[in-house]
Amino acid sequence: AGAYSGRSAEDSFDHFEDQRMDNLDFLKSLPEEAAGRTGVHRRMGPLTVEQIVSEWAFHDLGHIRQIAEIIRALKYYPHMGPFQTQYKINP
Repeated sequence: AGAYSGRSAEDSFDHFEDQRMDNLDFLKSLPEEAAGRTGVHRRMGPLTVEQIVSEWAFHDLGHIRQIAEIIRALKYYPHMGPFQTQYKINP
C-alpha cells in the first residue's frame, strides 16, 4: 500500500539505487567532522549526522533482507522437497 506498490520491481530497484547513489554523493561531499554535527528532530530530540547515517544503513539493510527472504520463499523454497521441514520462511 506504500509508494512502491504501484511500481514494477525493476522500477522500484532503479529508484532505490538512484536515491542511494544521491545520498552517497551528498555524504561524500561533507567534511569528516560533519559526522558529529547535531540537529534536533521534533520527536526524537538531538541527533547527530552519524546517527542518521547509521539509521539509513540499518533501514536499507532491512529492506535488502526482506527482498532476500521473498526470493528465498518464492524461488527456492517450493523446490526443496523434504528440506522444507528444516526451515521456517518469513518473507
